[in-house]
Amino acid sequence: GAETRVAVLLPKSAAWAPAVLGVVRAGGVYVPVDPAWPADRLRHVLTDCGAALLLTDSAHAATRAPDGPPVLLVDDPAVTGELARLPSGAPGVVVPASGAAYLIYTSGSTGRPKGVVVPHTGLTSLAASLTGAGGAVAGASTRVLQLASPGFDASVLELLLAFGSGGTLVLPSADGPLAGEELARVVEEERVTHALIPPTVLASVPPGRMPGLSTLFTGGEACGPELVRQWADGRVLVNAYGPTETTVVASMSGRLTGATDAPPPIGAPVTGAAVRVLDARL
Repeated sequence: GAETRVAVLLPKSAAWAPAVLGVVRAGGVYVPVDPAWPADRLRHVLTDCGAALLLTDSAHAATRAPDGPPVLLVDDPAVTGELARLPSGAPGVVVPASGAAYLIYTSGSTGRPKGVVVPHTGLTSLAASLTGAGGAVAGASTRVLQLASPGFDASVLELLLAFGSGGTLVLPSADGPLAGEELARVVEEERVTHALIPPTVLASVPPGRMPGLSTLFTGGEACGPELVRQWADGRVLVNAYGPTETTVVASMSGRLTGATDAPPPIGAPVTGAAVRVLDARL
């Protein structure tokens, strides 16, 4: 039902993206839970989020919290059979624009995971900004790399960029984080055209690799001018900035060039948003 919280405990896989989209299309609020999290964090999130249901698979069912929500195994033959018989159209559930779309947990200022509720308005604004970011229009030929962990809000940007443009989401089969030579290999072999790569990870990729990557977003930490000089040529390079509370990013630069030694700008606010620069007295 509308704004019912559903935890999604799945790794990056062919089951993960449909599970997330299914929850949102049904009017629910998805709560991403990364199976790679430490057991204490995982149990805390599952008991704290108030989910009415947990979507997971048989490989990860044992990691659920004993006092957590009831479980639906997405790889259970009985479940997949029932899903195949359901109508393919979206359920007739009306959710207000201000209604919650997802609940995601950050580390929090105290180190204890803190839940952040993000509304549909934030997703709409971000999707509108992404499809034309840096002057490069994303479309049906777009192939977006799912690099971020399912529990990290950058995964939301990757989902929106792929499905908001009618493109393809590329889910790498490699276990663990991708970086360096392995990241370059995946991007090249899977013909990835769009990716969000944090500066530290981008710096690990050998120069000259990933020539087919036509649009590159970077964010999550400060990007230095040396990375801009190295990666701006021949592609659209965009610097993004923003905390989890602002639906992944609050602002994005235009297309960057390597013509300056100055740090790259964080750009203008995303569609439908405003940015204010405040001093210590607000």
